[in-house]
Amino acid sequence: MISPFNLTGKNIIITGASSGIGRATAIAASRQGAELYLFGRNSERLNETRQETEHPENHKVYSIELTEYDKVSALFDTFTGQNIKFSGLVNCAGISTTLPLARISEEKLMNFFQTNVFSAIHLTRLLSHKKFLPASGLSVIFISSVMGMVGESGKTLYGL
Repeated sequence: MISPFNLTGKNIIITGASSGIGRATAIAASRQGAELYLFGRNSERLNETRQETEHPENHKVYSIELTEYDKVSALFDTFTGQNIKFSGLVNCAGISTTLPLARISEEKLMNFFQTNVFSAIHLTRLLSHKKFLPASGLSVIFISSVMGMVGESGKTLYGL
C-alpha cells in the first residue's frame, strides 16, 4: 500500500529550515521522499539540516534573507530558467523576541511583520505562478505560533 504521505518526486520549499520547526519539517519531508529547497539565513545551519536528511545530495540550500524581496524574486528567476515545478511550500521562517509592550517601536513592529508575515506572502505569490506549478497543483502551509492563542508576558509582537 502506498503511503498517503509519500512525497517522492515532489519539489518542496521549506523556509526557516536552519532550525526548529523548519528543520524538523525538512527532515520529515525528506524521509517521505521529497526533494527539498531549504531556505534560511544561516548557510552553516542549513547545511547541518541537509546533512540530517535522507539523501542530502537530493536537497539544495539557499542562504537568503526572505525580506529582501528583490533577491528572492531573482532566485525565482533562476528557477524559471531551470524549469523547476514546485509541489509544496512550507512557510516556517519567523523571528521572536521578549519585549515589553511599552518598548515596541514602529521599526520593531515592521521588522516582525516583514519577516513573519509579509515575506511568506511574497514567497507564496511568487510560487503560485503557473510556470512553477505541476499539473497536480501546489500545497502551501503557513506555520504559526501557539503564542497567538496562549500569550506570554513580553511576547506581544510574536503573539500577533
